[in-house]
Amino acid sequence: MQENGDIIASHQKKKARLTVIGAALIILSCILYGAILLVPLTSFSTGTKVAITAGLVISGEATFWIGGIILGKEAVTRYRKNLNPLNWFKGRK
Repeated sequence: MQENGDIIASHQKKKARLTVIGAALIILSCILYGAILLVPLTSFSTGTKVAITAGLVISGEATFWIGGIILGKEAVTRYRKNLNPLNWFKGRK
């Protein structure tokens, strides 16, 4: 009976760890997209700036979707709904 409890506790710890990893990846994607705003301020050539921006966009999308896959559809839907400015003031009086 104790073994079953240990298995359940182990499964819950693993699930919690994956949730933290998924959330961290989504936060990282926001940081990568934010870094795009800093690219024009660098002293690199135009071609290098374009390459850096493309790399940041691809990395940002990849980390967002990997984090979303880990967290699940419901979490990503809630996250996107909260980021939509049209929804920020709905239902508040």
